Amino acid sequence: VAAICEGAASHPAEVPEALTMLVAVLAQQELHPTDARNTTQDYLKALTILNELVSNSAVVTQLRSTPRAREALLRLQAFKGGGLGSQTDENIRMFANEVCRIVFSGSRPS
Repeated sequence: VAAICEGAASHPAEVPEALTMLVAVLAQQELHPTDARNTTQDYLKALTILNELVSNSAVVTQLRSTPRAREALLRLQAFKGGGLGSQTDENIRMFANEVCRIVFSGSRPS
């Protein structure tokens, strides 16, 4: 995660594409029956990365204008039944809430 954050700081031109990909991961996904991915794990990983990235004000500005970001974060604030346990579900809700608060209400972490 630290390397991703450093990359965002040193290569700001690549941030919009990276955020678009992270938001796509957070969107509701319909997996093909042969797809072995776990969307709950994907949500947690993407949110963990976003939670770190939003310490960068340029990332916050860009994420605010990334299509479907707000909708995905709001949906994940009520996430449950992910199949990896209640603590994982809670972490997803917590990260989604924190990122949404920082990006869309302008509240910075203390």
